[in-house]
Amino acid sequence: MDAYSSDAIPIHLATEEAMEIYKAKLAPQGAVVMHVSNRHLELSSVVVGIADANDMKSWVYNEDSGRDNEYIFSTSVVVSAREEADVGKLASSDQWALTEAKDHQRVWTDDYPTCLAPSGGGSRTARNRRLRLSKARL
Repeated sequence: MDAYSSDAIPIHLATEEAMEIYKAKLAPQGAVVMHVSNRHLELSSVVVGIADANDMKSWVYNEDSGRDNEYIFSTSVVVSAREEADVGKLASSDQWALTEAKDHQRVWTDDYPTCLAPSGGGSRTARNRRLRLSKARL
């Protein structure tokens, strides 16, 4: 799934209930792949949380281009599956990190989707933008 790069994200696709549907539709040894790169929100933890709520494991890939000023932004992808064997060699790759849900994180649901909780301070780009704005006000 690749639906999160714009400013208006489709929250209904990143809820516990949505992941339950994706899991039910998966073929045996299948995996859900979500490209969650976003300049304003950190969405990897959201997907890891909704996968965990559905008894799935998640691997996260992050690559920071270091070229935000050229409009070439970092990339974040989450792969969630029932079992480690379902993702093959990806599970042992140095580029992918098996990531557990945070204990304190409230999972997005159809009744509780909030863009405030996953910000965790926001993406690096969003944090840098806020820092520049605060310095400009001084």
